[in-house]
Amino acid sequence: MSRLKVFVQLAWGGLALAERATGVVQVSQDLARKETGFKLRGETINLATPAEQAEELEKFAEAQKKHGFSYLYELASIRLWGILEALVDETCVRSLLDNANLSDLDSMKSLKAPVVEFLNLSEQEKAVYLVDLLKQKVTASLKPGIGRFESVLDQVGLGGGVKKRIRRTLLELSQIRNVLVHCNGNADSRIVKHCPWLGLKIDDKVYLTGEHFSRYITASYWYIVELSIRWDMKHPPEKPEEYATIEELKSSQDALLDRLEAQWATSNPTSTGP
Repeated sequence: MSRLKVFVQLAWGGLALAERATGVVQVSQDLARKETGFKLRGETINLATPAEQAEELEKFAEAQKKHGFSYLYELASIRLWGILEALVDETCVRSLLDNANLSDLDSMKSLKAPVVEFLNLSEQEKAVYLVDLLKQKVTASLKPGIGRFESVLDQVGLGGGVKKRIRRTLLELSQIRNVLVHCNGNADSRIVKHCPWLGLKIDDKVYLTGEHFSRYITASYWYIVELSIRWDMKHPPEKPEEYATIEELKSSQDALLDRLEAQWATSNPTSTGP
């Protein structure tokens, strides 16, 4: 997740530079004389000159600046939710692999699968298969926000409590991700229902800023630490001196929660457009 944060910072700087693209690009005489097109299956493909490319970049960056470089934060938010999904899946799979007595788990007793096909799978594949069955059993995909994560984590003995502020922030992230991926960035009935504090109406265009992404990534860090705490409590590390203690992890959570509260206190509702 730290790589995503660095990418956002780098891309933000690039967009800021692109806003002045035509002012910094000087087209040399050599470039001006070069071919600007080529043939592909009999059709001429025209290539933009550096000056034309700079003009296009500048227009895009200017439009993005108007809405706080929303496109960047939209892509980053989609990726951030994907990171959380992958982490929860990997945690559940690892938990099943580390459990020598799967048949003793109540959650496993009602699962059904083709016996021969299942037995031919590797141990890793079996664990992945079982996690998928557990998701279906608890209808995880129908639960809002991190409810979809918690319902599956509970099935493998890793359930737990989540602070209300964290739940609310990650619920917003999940709903934002859904409208970006499935509704072309236009508010649907679900985000209007689940996130009334955003003040959105159906079909409003949603724009994100750095403020929104900062909240999302802070809440995500808190949740990742929470999963680490739950894991360590159930699977104590063999060399505890090499890892942060539960108390240290909880202290980090407190600091992250304080940061998130401050971010919410100074934030504005999500920008909208016609």
